[in-house]
Amino acid sequence: MFNIPQLYYTKPFNKKLRYIKSTRNSFNFDQFAIFAESSGYLYMKQIEACRKILRRKLGKKSKIKIHLHPNMPYSSKPRETRMGRGKGANFKWLTHVAPGSLLFSITETNYKSIKEASKIVSHKLPVNVLVNINKRNKLIQKTQITDTKNFIIL
Repeated sequence: MFNIPQLYYTKPFNKKLRYIKSTRNSFNFDQFAIFAESSGYLYMKQIEACRKILRRKLGKKSKIKIHLHPNMPYSSKPRETRMGRGKGANFKWLTHVAPGSLLFSITETNYKSIKEASKIVSHKLPVNVLVNINKRNKLIQKTQITDTKNFIIL
């Protein structure tokens, strides 16, 4: 899992997501990259579930890099408690995701297995996902996973 950071303010205010579509980060020396196409929050459990799926589908030989780190606590009070007495305990950790930000980069695998794995990963994440294919630092093909979870070649 992830190491939880030590914060000065342990219960910050929730920020609103106001991201403009940014340019995609360049990824060097990696065959495949999974980008976020919309903004949102990703929880630590969602990132870990995607990592497990990628590892299970792609095998041990492929190298997976996670470019996310949950750095913001999410606090909530238990159900059926009375008003007052503080904000509540931290029970989830999350990270902000902007459109065009790099989520995962993958090497040493083939296109067929990454296609299967990225479909399942897109079902697990609350943001839309875009898969880029890079060969020798030249972008060959961009594959988009839409809400219908089908691949469209741009």
